[in-house]
Amino acid sequence: MRGARNGRCWGMALAGVTGLIGGPGYAQDASGATATAIPEIVVTAQKFEQNIQDTPISVSVVSGTEIQKEGRTKLDEVLVNAPGVQVQGVARGFMVSIRGLGLNLPPQNGAGAVATNFDGIYNSRGEAASTGFYDLERVETLNGPQSTIYGRNAVGGVVNVISRNPVLGKFEGYVQGEGGNYSSWRGEGAVNVPLGEALALRISGAAVARDGYISNGRDDNKASSFRAKLLFNPNPGVSALVGFEQTTLRGKGPGAIPDSSFAADSRFTSDPPDGFQHHVARKYWADLEFDAGPGKFILLPSYQTLHGIVQGSFGGNFAYNYDPLYTDQFAVEARYASKPEATVPWTGGYYHYHNNGTGPFNISGSCYAYSPTGGPGTNTVYIPPPGYSNAAAGPPGSPCATTAYQTDFGVDVRTVNVDSVFGQVTIPLGSALHLTLGGRESWVKTGGTTDLNNNNTAGATGAPVTVPDIVKLADVRTNYFDYKATIEAKIAAQSLVYATIASGHREGGYGFASPFSAPEAYAPENMVDYEAGIKNTLLNGTLLLNAAVFYYDYKSYQLVYVVFPNPPSFLTFPGHELGAEGSAAYALTRADKLTGSLVYLDSKITGASLYAGAPFTNSPRWSFKASYEHDFDLGAAGRIWLRGDFRTLSSQLVFPVFASQVQGSPAVMGSYSTGDALVGWTSDSTRYSVTGFVKNVNDKLIKTSEFFGYAQVQAPRTYGLTASMKF
Repeated sequence: MRGARNGRCWGMALAGVTGLIGGPGYAQDASGATATAIPEIVVTAQKFEQNIQDTPISVSVVSGTEIQKEGRTKLDEVLVNAPGVQVQGVARGFMVSIRGLGLNLPPQNGAGAVATNFDGIYNSRGEAASTGFYDLERVETLNGPQSTIYGRNAVGGVVNVISRNPVLGKFEGYVQGEGGNYSSWRGEGAVNVPLGEALALRISGAAVARDGYISNGRDDNKASSFRAKLLFNPNPGVSALVGFEQTTLRGKGPGAIPDSSFAADSRFTSDPPDGFQHHVARKYWADLEFDAGPGKFILLPSYQTLHGIVQGSFGGNFAYNYDPLYTDQFAVEARYASKPEATVPWTGGYYHYHNNGTGPFNISGSCYAYSPTGGPGTNTVYIPPPGYSNAAAGPPGSPCATTAYQTDFGVDVRTVNVDSVFGQVTIPLGSALHLTLGGRESWVKTGGTTDLNNNNTAGATGAPVTVPDIVKLADVRTNYFDYKATIEAKIAAQSLVYATIASGHREGGYGFASPFSAPEAYAPENMVDYEAGIKNTLLNGTLLLNAAVFYYDYKSYQLVYVVFPNPPSFLTFPGHELGAEGSAAYALTRADKLTGSLVYLDSKITGASLYAGAPFTNSPRWSFKASYEHDFDLGAAGRIWLRGDFRTLSSQLVFPVFASQVQGSPAVMGSYSTGDALVGWTSDSTRYSVTGFVKNVNDKLIKTSEFFGYAQVQAPRTYGLTASMKF
């Protein structure tokens, strides 16, 4: 039965590919008139504006207009159709995987392999994405290592989230509201206010409230965000932009379901509904630019803070912790770059990054049980908040009901300091041939402290005894050089071919401490990418047809190793990945547009270990995505548009396991297909719009991670209505 279903899915995929390639006859509408060319897409993937078809990088873009029109407010929804991209839900946010490279380490102890930048500022955690994206210009996704000009932890690629800037001399804005199932509502809006000829202010914000997707009410979304940007632009050679943003997360917080429930296609968990979260993230930043001789000087300072608390149940045990208790991040980039009219584009600069993370602050007891079947243990205990006695709540007669037990009040501090210098230049070797060379030297220091708390004990009714045992972790110092060389050529007026060799690094660090010993350091991740691609603009601009092949050679691939109840260990292994991807956008007629992508990944951990032979996590062998949109022109009454999205992915690991455990492991998400359906109306002036949507139309239960017998899952079928008005 499954084979027949997969056969139908691949039949649809092949039909979609055939439609994407199409033929010249489909570039005309019913009247025989040539279809309208696909509008030019401008990106800043190489830190300067460039047509996406002239950029020798595998890039995909989702415009802010499309995001707003279709009500795609969360990161997983915005990037759902991007080639080779998956978004995993993690505690209080999202992490991105590109071509199978993403998050293998807990965010407090490591960083993802994909750098997520908001308005040019690197963000190591995903909490800010929970509110939903609002007032955006576009979101760019760059596939493959981008370490030379983007720096730290861009091994798998980069996601650039670019919000709208203030506009001089123009009062404008919009409001938008959304309602749907799971008692969901969301509002957002923005206003642009001119404050003189050279000064403008843009204020925007959003708030969301939604019930939980899991039976105990967890996996809900209660969040709000606010952003203010002030622009001073007295002349074309001087620009100063300063910004502030705050995001607050509340509600019950993240949740998970037992593997047994996932196997039964259920979102049920026996964990009680107790608990809450409260996280506040703030960001202060500036973008200062002014002409200086043959180039432009750009300064990007930023400061971010994040603090919070989460309380809830997992596997029958109650936990109260701070994750993170507090994190502050300071970064500054000083860059000198060529002006847009330069025939030899170049850039170079200095980057400094400091992150200080305190936490997680965990209160956990040694009196707990773990059920291999994924259900709650028989000997369970509720651990109270700080300052209260360790009153046991286990079943009568169980050890937890009468026995005193150890309690850990440990506080971990992790620090990261990065300094780097970088440069990149594109040299014309002829009218149609260019060579890009880039390099980045980075000096990284990681360290911190661990509170072992070996002697914290308390009885069932006694007050906790805190005996701190602070251990200073030795600084781990590493330096590495990343490089990139790309040769690109115009083989025809509308065809670009390119070949790239590029390296990438992800910093090492420290893992978690065990109850009686300090954590061990783990090594940096490093790889080399060999890639070739082609970009074609065909049929008078109505067809964009792009493809790339690549080979990732890993000297050290980072992953986390866990054996309950020991703390996780962080390991590195050699490995490789062979891949290919193709994407297309086709304006069949003035009213019809078809887009799609097909990605192949063959990844494997190598070397001599129990992991040898296992694939990378989040790397399905095949993934196919396609979308079709049709417009009905109503003249003065506006237009109605219909859109359908289809996605099918083969099976993939969502958490590392030994090679011998892959077959039948609960850490495997089997092959699946799903899609979305949207219908909308836009007024003739585009001032008003209404969109109805159904996402995950077949209500597919999709696992994004698996840990200790529990799985985190994507959203179920959701539906609703979005309405917006511009002014």
